[in-house]
Amino acid sequence: PVVDDDDAFDDAFDEAATALEAADALYVAEGDAPGTRTPCRVISGDLGLAATAMAHCLERMPLRAPTELPVTLYAAPSCADYAGAVVEDARLKIVLCGAQATAASVKASLAAAPGMLEAATAPVEEVDEAA
Repeated sequence: PVVDDDDAFDDAFDEAATALEAADALYVAEGDAPGTRTPCRVISGDLGLAATAMAHCLERMPLRAPTELPVTLYAAPSCADYAGAVVEDARLKIVLCGAQATAASVKASLAAAPGMLEAATAPVEEVDEAA
């Protein structure tokens, strides 16, 4: 879910980043969100979670030049429970921590990502009050 509390998201993101930096190894899975051509990246210190993301959550994507992807999901099972997402500069960041960092949550978040990104970046229709 897109968060209303930016401070809570920032705290969870910082905790996840610290946990990932301290991990023995980082695993990165890249592919398209299910049923779309929206490129996504999953970053985790958990081999099983990254492997599941690659094998069961993401779809193969065409070979592209290296670039920053519009969706990045950070999964940190060792952190306090948290699930949230925020769009910054037309990029969606999803943080799943603790009990929320499961294969099912990763898959659901990636499936919802294109819609969340589209909703957040859609132009706002102005209402003509003179009419």
